[in-house]
Amino acid sequence: CSGRAKQAMWVRMNCGWPRRSYRNRRPTGRRKLVVHVVPVLECPIANAMATVVISDPAKVVSLDAELLQDAFGLTAAETALACALFEGMSVTRYAGESGLSRNTIRTHLQKLMHKCAVSRQQDLLLLLHTYRK
Repeated sequence: CSGRAKQAMWVRMNCGWPRRSYRNRRPTGRRKLVVHVVPVLECPIANAMATVVISDPAKVVSLDAELLQDAFGLTAAETALACALFEGMSVTRYAGESGLSRNTIRTHLQKLMHKCAVSRQQDLLLLLHTYRK
């Protein structure tokens, strides 16, 4: 086996395939950090075997609504809906809290998804996460 193949095999055996996630305690007692280990098979960085991503569930993350609105030409209503979805709100709950009908919110959602060139709500949420502050 080549050196690269041995590294890839080591990552598969020791890091799981395709990735493994852990929760890590903090000495402060705050919520545990989430550590994702993602194997890297072809990487321009010498001897890189994995990418480690650490996320802090205690950190508040918000959507850059202005950038999103400018990037896709969204209306204020579509932007507000995108922010609510990003924060984990359902369409039904958002309709109730905004005072609009569920059908109106569904129409906003269809226009939002069309402007963002996605066909599934899951893909929209993945896209929205690229517009975090």
